[in-house]
Amino acid sequence: MRQYQLRLDGKTFRPELVSVLQPQLRSREVLLQMQAWSLNYRDLLVLDAKSTASRQGLVPVSDGVGVVVEVGPGAEKFRLGDRVANTFFRD
Repeated sequence: MRQYQLRLDGKTFRPELVSVLQPQLRSREVLLQMQAWSLNYRDLLVLDAKSTASRQGLVPVSDGVGVVVEVGPGAEKFRLGDRVANTFFRD
């Protein structure tokens, strides 16, 4: 699968399209095929974080919508094909 990740380029980060292995889903996780996404002010705040190491390889998307293509163990509220919107508030 492909994803944009932040890569350090001199003193700033830039998005880079990379190929990665599909993740193994953990308990209560779902895998989405993203259909629309956006960067917002929260993404800029993440870039201002103090630790450079914590941003390397980060996927900078706070808002997005997609379709569920895989359901992990314990993710009982979702089914394949569900259309969902993600949020950065975990709880």
